[in-house]
Amino acid sequence: MSIFMNDPTMRDIQYGVGSYQESFNLADLFTNRLSSRMSQWGEAAKTKTMELTSKFKDFGLTDVSEERRATDVSKASQESTQALEAIAQAKQTRGPITSLSKLVQTRQQKLQNLQKARKSLERAKDLYKVTGADMKYELTGYDVKAPEASFFEEQFTQAVEQRKQQYAEMYGYESFVDIPETYASVGSIGPQGQSQTSSIGQRDILDMIMSDITGMNYGDLVRLNTWTQEGYMHPGAGWYQPYAQEGIQDYTGDQMEALKSFFVTSGMQSYKTAQQTAKQEDIFRKKTAETAQQEIIKGQKALKKSAGSSLSGSLEDVQLQIRELDVDFMNKLGAFTEGPRKKKVRSVTFDEGRPQ
Repeated sequence: MSIFMNDPTMRDIQYGVGSYQESFNLADLFTNRLSSRMSQWGEAAKTKTMELTSKFKDFGLTDVSEERRATDVSKASQESTQALEAIAQAKQTRGPITSLSKLVQTRQQKLQNLQKARKSLERAKDLYKVTGADMKYELTGYDVKAPEASFFEEQFTQAVEQRKQQYAEMYGYESFVDIPETYASVGSIGPQGQSQTSSIGQRDILDMIMSDITGMNYGDLVRLNTWTQEGYMHPGAGWYQPYAQEGIQDYTGDQMEALKSFFVTSGMQSYKTAQQTAKQEDIFRKKTAETAQQEIIKGQKALKKSAGSSLSGSLEDVQLQIRELDVDFMNKLGAFTEGPRKKKVRSVTFDEGRPQ
């Protein structure tokens, strides 16, 4: 991310100092420009955070045991259907029973169907069990390390130093250090008391760089940094009005440090926020997987309870039918095992009816 809003541009040098009266408005304007630029860097940091967090792995939460459970439920349903069919067959009437063999055969067929139904119901009940859930998912996998503060400090400093050199060459100097340290508009007093002026000063270039960073007019920055309460004005490069050097302010230098500090902070914050987001996302994913697992188990328990209750009732009904079948068989068995009744003959003695 570039710290500048525009490329270096050659400007007309501001020959003149500012006034006390206008310094208030210029200070407010400078504050607004600084605030606006910092806000832009803050938004850029948010964008960087979004870029970093966009590389999170997909959550992909799945229950790998779901298919197995679905198969078990399907089998349980099939077993229940088979049990109902077997019970229905056991209740079917197969015509009148006219012989012992027919009675035994009928009883055996019904017993087999009821036993088949009982086994199917028991298998179905066993299939409705709590097997748990095997949750599979991915954490974010975020492992980007935040750069040290020195990384952003060097980035800011190098950008400013490079821009200094660009402006120096633009105004005919080999290096920034070859340029007088003051403003061209203020100049300096030579050994013989004569005024010394330059086409540009280091402070001019620093204001130009601040202008490139914040968008504030270079001339306004010069007037803000050189205001004097007496309001002495320098009329031009060829004429000098005495002005105390110590009267020059360094709002540009002070705020350049503030901008640098904010640039470093916002740069680091983008990575810090991404790390915090990744951490919170991992916690959320773990908790979501645990909650989903608990809900699945809760559902399994509820299904086991409801299905188990129904199946237990069906098993009791089948067992009752088996007992009734035995009782009915024993009752009907007597009709085929008893022989024809013998006619009772009164016994007589040899003395009966003999005359005395």
